[in-house]
Amino acid sequence: MPNFGLLLTLARFLLTPALISTLWIYFYPFLHGCEFPEPPLRTSEPEVCYLNPQAGPGNASEGHNGATGGSRGGLLGLGKQLAHTWKELREDGRNKLRGRKAPFRLLALGDPQLEGDTSLPDPDEPTFQSLKQLFEKPILETGDHDRPLRKEVVGCIHILESFRDLVVQDVPRLFSSWRKKLDLWGNDYYLAHVYRSMKWWATPTHVTVLGDLVGSQWIDDNEFEWRAWRYWNRVFSDGQKIEDSTALGDGSNEPGDELGVDKVWENRIINIAGNHDIGYAGEIDGSAIDRFETHFGRVNWDRWFRLPRVSSDNNPQTSAPPNPFDSTTPKTISDPAIRVVVLNDMNLDGPVYSHAHQSDTYSFINSVISTSRPVEDSSVLTVLLTHVPLHKQAGVCIDAPYFSYYVENAGLLREQNHLSEFASQQVLQSIFGMSGDRNAPGAGMGRTGIILDGHDHEGCDVWHYFNRSDTIHTCEESTEAKTGNWAAVPYPVARRAKLPVSSDIPGIREVTVRSMMGSYGGNAGLLSAWYEEGAKGGEAGEWKVEYAACPFVVQHVWWAVHIIDLILLGLILAAAVSYCRHWGSTRHSEGQGLEQEGNAEPNETGRGDGEAKVKMPMNGSVKLSCTSGLHDLICNKTLQERHLSGWQSDIRAIKSNNGKSDIEKEAGEKEANGTMGWL
Repeated sequence: MPNFGLLLTLARFLLTPALISTLWIYFYPFLHGCEFPEPPLRTSEPEVCYLNPQAGPGNASEGHNGATGGSRGGLLGLGKQLAHTWKELREDGRNKLRGRKAPFRLLALGDPQLEGDTSLPDPDEPTFQSLKQLFEKPILETGDHDRPLRKEVVGCIHILESFRDLVVQDVPRLFSSWRKKLDLWGNDYYLAHVYRSMKWWATPTHVTVLGDLVGSQWIDDNEFEWRAWRYWNRVFSDGQKIEDSTALGDGSNEPGDELGVDKVWENRIINIAGNHDIGYAGEIDGSAIDRFETHFGRVNWDRWFRLPRVSSDNNPQTSAPPNPFDSTTPKTISDPAIRVVVLNDMNLDGPVYSHAHQSDTYSFINSVISTSRPVEDSSVLTVLLTHVPLHKQAGVCIDAPYFSYYVENAGLLREQNHLSEFASQQVLQSIFGMSGDRNAPGAGMGRTGIILDGHDHEGCDVWHYFNRSDTIHTCEESTEAKTGNWAAVPYPVARRAKLPVSSDIPGIREVTVRSMMGSYGGNAGLLSAWYEEGAKGGEAGEWKVEYAACPFVVQHVWWAVHIIDLILLGLILAAAVSYCRHWGSTRHSEGQGLEQEGNAEPNETGRGDGEAKVKMPMNGSVKLSCTSGLHDLICNKTLQERHLSGWQSDIRAIKSNNGKSDIEKEAGEKEANGTMGWL
């Protein structure tokens, strides 16, 4: 019983922290205030200079390098969130609040990098190599048969060396192997926890993983297949690969799938090829592309998603085809649409290993251009998903521009942090139609869009623009930029300079999503897009895009919480087992006492029915029992009388008569005198 009390005390001590920490990690999206940005109540944003990045409606807080965080956080943020939600419920009603949810909500995850068995010891090698060498090596054969003593000494030395290797090398390697296997298993479920928690709480319409799905491009096919199995069965257990028939690469599905109708997109995973999946441009070959597309989907494809316009009576509006000869016909009467473009930009730069695969990538870009709507059509939002970020000058993000090349392999591209300036301009000018020439279509302002990528594990949030003036003014500072060149600034700086709302400076936002790996805090990106109708009925509207980030915690905290939970569960089970054993032991001892009383033998005369007998066990305790017979009532009455008179007198009487009760003494005297009879 003392063990039960100690275990229960320890369990009570761990219960509160275990409960709080477990609720925190499993409900962290709610407690951190993570949510997709919502369309603002007002359709027009005031032309103000935001000294505080949070001042803009519908914006999330901005963190390091402009990367945006959740709109609210911490306990104070939780209180503000509840108050804000209650206010909206009172003012707008529950139905209207639900109606404000953005129709396109993309959950963006970056660089999971699943490691694997290549970091473990070779499974073909023996676990204890020292023991194998000990038995295989002829340790008692030295070649010197004339000196047997030396032979024995050398043999002992070999045995001691093998024992040393066993303790110093083999056993630590075995424990390291077990620890690594446990670490890989935990890492898979840590990533799965981030994905499941965000999907459950935020309810995205689409999900993407922005490259580096596995940890190395050099692994063999068997290891790649094993990591792909873990990817689909542990990390994204409810996810689905996008089939080739769905991942089209020619824009042929326009006007596209209707947003919010096909719920299967909520479980489809849009996988982007990264350098750890297929390699850099100097390493990509046909086999790397083929095995990635077999397990994760195509590397280049696009898909249209249509948002039907809704009239005041909530009925979809249909539009007749435009008449190109009628000047009164609006330029844009198409249904608003989102075009998701998945681009393999790993081989845009060179020198490349496979010119054929680089040609495939540029052919796909040309296909995107040829199937796009006019640049002036503001009803289309282009969402580009790729891996390597666009070029930006050093200091804008954590990673600065960097290129390295193979010396021994014809100078092929070996590694890069960003795309080159040339490749970046090609993406901006081709896919988005941006130009520094004011005489270009759409005055060179380009298409409405956003770029999401990975690769830089720290994450970054920037605004790319073509500078048409000498100086970009902000509220408190001026940013000098070279006229006539593309440049990039952190997104908070761009907001202060009002670059995103400029009608003369073309630009686009690029978000490098921070890695979801445990060492980077299990980050997730939340991208919302909604369409705002024009001020007049026949006037075209425009798409609005906002991004927020939701960090979790490093993997060590996740491990610690679950270890505490396991310890608490173990203490509870141990306390329960201890209590059950104590209870069973008590019941067993009581049962043995009753069994001994029931098996009492009659006296020597065979009579004694109805007699009250007092037995003196070895421990000195007194027990009274009645034998079954004709005089049970008399016996029970005698027992009751003795109980009322007190057990102490009985004990004294027994001790004074050499351990016999009065009844037994009287029976003995009658037997001696031959007068034993019935009561």
